[in-house]
Amino acid sequence: MELNGCGAEPSHIYQPGASFFKAIGYLFTHWRTLYNISVTNHKRGVPYLPWREGKQVYKRFKAVTTS
Repeated sequence: MELNGCGAEPSHIYQPGASFFKAIGYLFTHWRTLYNISVTNHKRGVPYLPWREGKQVYKRFKAVTTS
């Protein structure tokens, strides 16, 4: 089992012999779950991350994860 944040994806989809179409289904399920968590948190008072701030976070993440 892998416990990661929303930046992770289901790693089992990359296993040899894994079905491409099942992998797409797993990714859509993963993204739908993240969306539902986001909406629920927003209803509880957590503000959405502004686009500009999200882009900055992504750039910082890429800077430390790519060589």
